[in-house]
Amino acid sequence: MSYSLVQACMDMRGDPLSSTEWRVLLVLCRYAGEDGTCFPTRQTIATAGRLNVRSVIDALHALKEKEWVSWTQPAGKKRIFSILTDKLMDYQVPVQESAPVQESAPVQESAPVQESA
Repeated sequence: MSYSLVQACMDMRGDPLSSTEWRVLLVLCRYAGEDGTCFPTRQTIATAGRLNVRSVIDALHALKEKEWVSWTQPAGKKRIFSILTDKLMDYQVPVQESAPVQESAPVQESAPVQESA
């Protein structure tokens, strides 16, 4: 599993994908290796994403059309999905540099509290 791809998908900003497309992409990221490839079945994606298979198929085609994923399937072999990570990184929140820490005045000690009798 590629934690960096899952994190990148979770941190996406803007609304480039529908909620179903985003969910399918997140599941693919969950199964992908560091190279961005994976080979879950459409049923596996549906189960992991709590979707029906028809929704997964539609979302996969939309993701391919929008150039978020591609896939190949040699004759008699498993379908291999490739996540196009450059596009995923385009939707990340830019890292902002934090302001320098300002010196604060030292804490002054307070006078002891006197209890009344």
